[in-house]
Order: sequence, then C-alpha cells, then structure tokens
Amino acid sequence: MIMNQHEVFTVTQFMTLYRVLAFGSTVLMIAWSGQEVSNEVLKLQRVLAQIISNSDLDSTLHRSLKDFHYLVSVEPLRIELLPTMPVGMYLVPALLSLTVNYIIVTLQMNNDI
Repeated sequence: MIMNQHEVFTVTQFMTLYRVLAFGSTVLMIAWSGQEVSNEVLKLQRVLAQIISNSDLDSTLHRSLKDFHYLVSVEPLRIELLPTMPVGMYLVPALLSLTVNYIIVTLQMNNDI
C-alpha cells in the first residue's frame, strides 16, 4: 500500500495532539474545580441564612453566625487564574473557541494554496 505524504501521521503531529489534549483536560479539570468551589460557597451562604432565620440561638452564637454569613457574602472563596479572572466553567467555551481558531489558522498556514 502506497501512502501519500499527507496521510502519514508523524510523531511530531502525534506529540502536538497529545499536548493539546493534555492541556485541554487540565484546563477542564481546573475550571470544574473552580466552579465546584463557587457552587459550595453559594450552598454555604444558603445554609447559613436558613440557620440564622429558622433557629432559636443565644445572642452570641446568633451574632457570630450573622458575622460569618456577612464575611462569606462579602468575600466569597474563589479560585483565581489572575487577580481579575476567577476560574469557572465559563472559561471552557472561551478556551475551546481559542483552540479551534488556532487549529484553523495552523491548518490554513500548512496548506499549500
């Protein structure tokens, strides 16, 4: 069987594909983790609000819970990639479109038109 030069999947292309897939899966795991942290902070805020409003607590514990709820609401825990860029699942479509654009440009540059 005679193979055309364009049909051969070279080691360099395989390594490039492997790196892109490894990078993509790593970014996906980081984005998922950041989204999970954000979801848990929202759950914590809801549970604290329910505890504060639905229970009869002594005044010091009630005040401590209200202060903690205020602290969690004002400064929520979040994972940030940069100081201005929190990590979440919204990064996946942005990075996917960036990757697809990069692949399209690379394919167009490799094509002998």
